[in-house]
Amino acid sequence: MIKLKCDGSGDFRILNLTDTQLKCEEWESDNKTGLIFKKTAEELIKRVSPDLITLSGDLSYAGDLQSYKNFADYFDSFGIPWTVCFGNHDNQDGPDEVQKILDEYIKHPLFLFQKCDEALGKTNFVILIEKNGKPTEGVIVMDTHDREFYLEDDKQKFHWDRLWKEQLVWYKEQITELKAVGCNDTMLITHIPINAYSLAFKAAFNCELVPKTVK
Repeated sequence: MIKLKCDGSGDFRILNLTDTQLKCEEWESDNKTGLIFKKTAEELIKRVSPDLITLSGDLSYAGDLQSYKNFADYFDSFGIPWTVCFGNHDNQDGPDEVQKILDEYIKHPLFLFQKCDEALGKTNFVILIEKNGKPTEGVIVMDTHDREFYLEDDKQKFHWDRLWKEQLVWYKEQITELKAVGCNDTMLITHIPINAYSLAFKAAFNCELVPKTVK
């Protein structure tokens, strides 16, 4: 469990960014896509004044290590603690490629990360936020992996992966540990949404997630 201490009377603020999917060449100074991302991030950081920045997956694409290095340098430049939860594109080339990214990130002093049981994925850890010496919030980061492949009619197909049953056991253990130190409020950061979001959408709008083709 990582402890992040914050003093003062104001609210603890978290800014979450996701699905940036920036390639290495998009970090070049004259690239429009990269400029849009940087201007957006800088404006959000200015408005929110976050105490923690979270990046919830698909920063770039596995194998594009330089782009991931650029992310680390960029977010370190704000002087704000930051962390990541990897998504399907980050995970798509397997755990060895993910480890290369993490090996770079842990060199950065503002990057928050704690190694976990790798059988559950690479990014499963807890950040305990302490305000004026008292625990106030637990930020639970959980890896939703890549894709799950299967055969159907002799064709390889896939669906997006999800939280595994073993991770849910881990999650319950973390909740117990947080409550033991007096922290009863938690938030969950993942990349691929849990199934409850799909069920809630269908219940609210009485329809499927995929819209019908408009002719």
